[in-house]
This record gives sequence, C-alpha cells and structure tokens, in this order.
Amino acid sequence: MLFWNLEDTIVAVASGNAASVRGIVRLSGSKAIEIAAELSRALPSSLAPSRVTGESVESHPSGVYQAIAQANGRSIATAEVDVWLGDILGWERGRVYLWPTERSYTGQPSVEFHLVGCLPLLEALIEQCRLHGARNAQPGEFTLRSFMSGRMDLTQAEAVLGVINARGDQELSVALSQLAGGLSKPLKELRTGLINVLAHLEAGLDFVEEDIEFISSEELRGNLVRTFEQVQQMLVQIHSRNISSSLPKVVLVGRPNAGKSSLLNALSTSSTAIVSDVRGTTRDYLSAHVQVGSVTVEMIDTAGLDCSIQSDIDMESQQQSWQQLKEARVVLMVTDGTEDGERDLKFLGSLFQSNPAARWIVVINKSDCYSSEAVTKNWQDQLHAASFAAGVIGISNVSALTGAGLPRLREMIESEVQQLEFAEGMSLLPATASRCRESLKRCGDSLQAAIAMTEQRHLQEELIAAEIRLAMEELGWIAGEVYTDDLLDRIFSQFCIGK
Repeated sequence: MLFWNLEDTIVAVASGNAASVRGIVRLSGSKAIEIAAELSRALPSSLAPSRVTGESVESHPSGVYQAIAQANGRSIATAEVDVWLGDILGWERGRVYLWPTERSYTGQPSVEFHLVGCLPLLEALIEQCRLHGARNAQPGEFTLRSFMSGRMDLTQAEAVLGVINARGDQELSVALSQLAGGLSKPLKELRTGLINVLAHLEAGLDFVEEDIEFISSEELRGNLVRTFEQVQQMLVQIHSRNISSSLPKVVLVGRPNAGKSSLLNALSTSSTAIVSDVRGTTRDYLSAHVQVGSVTVEMIDTAGLDCSIQSDIDMESQQQSWQQLKEARVVLMVTDGTEDGERDLKFLGSLFQSNPAARWIVVINKSDCYSSEAVTKNWQDQLHAASFAAGVIGISNVSALTGAGLPRLREMIESEVQQLEFAEGMSLLPATASRCRESLKRCGDSLQAAIAMTEQRHLQEELIAAEIRLAMEELGWIAGEVYTDDLLDRIFSQFCIGK
C-alpha cells in the first residue's frame, strides 16, 4: 500500500452504489482544484436547461476559482455549477465543495462533486477526472492520506472504518467516540507526561558534574507510578470488553442445574438452550444476541462450574466457562434459591476474583419454590458482610419457569451495562483494542522496570531514561507515531474505495 505515490491526485465515488438523491465523487491531491476547474462552469443567469450536450468543456468559464475567492480565506468553499461528463452526457447540474488548503480531510487540496446519485453519471465524471490527470483511489487511501498528513492518528483512522461498518446505534456511538479522540487524548496525555519526565532526567544527566537536580527521586517515582496506574486502568478497560465482539458480553455462570439455560431462554424469549433436569446438560457455551431495554447484548450460557470433573470433555467445558467469565462485562451468577446460600456465597467469592472489573448480579432462581423475602434478606446480609462484594453486586429474585422477576432483572442488566459504559469513559473498537493491548502491556512492563530502579539506593538515571523511551515507543505504536508498512497495510486494506 505504501508504494502508492501519496502526491498523486486520486478520485473515487465516495457514496454508495445504490441509486440515491445525491451521489458524491471525491478528489484529493495537488491537481484536485485544477481538475475541478476544468470540469465545471459557473451557472450563467440566463442558463436554460441544466444539461447542454455536444458542447466542449473548454468553452465555458469555471465557477471554482470564483467560489474560492468568495470564501474569503475559509477552509471550505462551495458553488452550484454545471459539471462536464463527456461528449455523450454533456453538462449536468451539481454542487462542488472545495478545500483548497491543507485543512481538508486528507491534508491536501480536495474536491467533492455532488450530483444526482446515478452510478453511470458518477462513473462518467470519474472517467473525465482520470482523463485530466487523476488516478483511481485505492481502498482506504483518502483516510491513509489523512493519517500521513497528521490530520488524525491511527486510532481515529480505525474509528473511520468503525463508523462505516457500524451495525447499530451502539457500535456507531463507540466508533464516533473513538473518532472524537476517546483514546487519542489519554494517550497524548500519557506521552506528554513521560516526555516531561524524560526531559528532566536528561537535563540532570547533562549537568551531572554540577550536581544540579532537575527532578527528585520521589517526584520521579510518583510520576512513573501515576502513569503506570493509568496504563493498567486502560488495560482493565480493554479486558472488560469482549474483544471478539463489540456487543457487551453478559455471561451466565453458576453450578450445574441452577437454571442458567432456562434463564437464557426466558431472557431471549426463544429456545436457544436445551433444558433438562439432568445435571451437566450444557457442555459448551451458547451465545445469543438479546435486546435488553435500550441496549443489545451478547448473552452467553456457560457449562455449570463444578469440582467433579468426570472426563476430558468436562474439563474442556469448564475451561471454556472460566474463559467466558473472564471476558464478561456483566456477570449473572445464577443460584438455586432452594439450596444452601452460604455455600454459593463462597463460590461467588472465588468467581469474583476472576473478573472484578465486570458488573455482577446474583440471580436467585426458582422463586416459585421458596420464600423470596427470606432468601433475599439472607443474601443481602451475607453480601454486606463480604468485603469483596461491597457496592458491586446486585440481587435479583426470578423464576425462569413462570417469568416472575424477569422485567426487573432486565432493568438491572440494562442499568449495569449503561453504568459500565459511563464509568469506562473510553470507548474502543474491537480492532483497536486487540491491536493496542500488547503495546500497553509492554509499556506497563517498561514503566514497572523504571519504578523498580527508583527504589534502588543509587539512582540509575540512564537506565530509567531508557525504560521510559521504550514505554513512549509502545504508546507511539498505538497512536501510529511509530509504525511499519505492514501495520498500515493491514489496517487500511479493510476500507472500501472512496474512504
């Protein structure tokens, strides 16, 4: 991909292939304004029909430069013009939008022709642009130019793809948040902080013989610890998301025969899971997309967690259940209300340690077979006394059989998902999260090594500075300040042409 000449003028259809009221042809490059001027003319006040066939393009003055002059230095100019589509189609009425400076999307002079959304007309205009010196754009080349010119970083470029591919309001919201700098801003703050620390360290090294201290060991350690904690918090946020899917993952866990499969069927209003009185019916995890109030979640029923492993299949199903639990954003710990609650509380404690970043709800099932008030009071008292559960675990009484309590449980799930989204404060697309997770881990490792060095009796400024540089480089990989051709090719090759 990077063997393309980024100084060429490129052209592509930037709207969809289907017929529409408006279609867009986009130009970017050094000759974009010149080509637009050659292929358009100002509308004379006496103009009759919008299309006049058989007339040469050179015989009419352009309205492009007039529009730029009237823009009074603004970054965008626009005018209604006639556009030349060739000898057969002639002139077609349209509107041209001009970005004559580097303040365009791509950081180059750019043009958009807006015509009737008829694909043959748009293709005719592209052919005229090619005849006047443009070439066809490659997939993602417009956004690549924006990245290469510094108009956006790599996480924002990935967000553009996320906006294009969004399958609903929730995915669109995540992509727009990332595009607006949801990850770029905290990354920039982290790098700026490390640059300041490094500058003080290196200044001290330059004046080591004069015994001038630019930053104390306590201040150095404090800055590094704060940065390390922020990096770890980012990792927790990424880990709390389901990397394989942008939908929030709600995982049902519990002992065998607690009613998890029945609850999944009740919440999804379909027979997704096989239900049986025989323990261990679910051997693999089951997944269903479930609409819960205003949010759509991926709800997963896991095999019952039990210490009595009977076979290799049982062991594999247990491992899959634990893995799904670790990736959950909301965990429904399903318990049988007719059985010993104290034993399940200890069980909950062991589960909670696997994913403390998730939101947790204890679902006491089979409320049609016990006294809801007494069982709920017992669980509330025990959770109140359990230090690990303080303020992070809710309780819901339900009957998957009769449907009692399900509306309230749906409200709780919706609320927990929304609270988690708000608390995270940083939305990440799955592709971005997957790419930057390892870089953040390596960044944290370097910071941890630097912090350990500050605890030594003799401060090793050179080694600390080297670890800080490594940490900064890893942050640079995420933002795209450090990159390889292979990395850019992998990202931008996923784009469609015209974006």
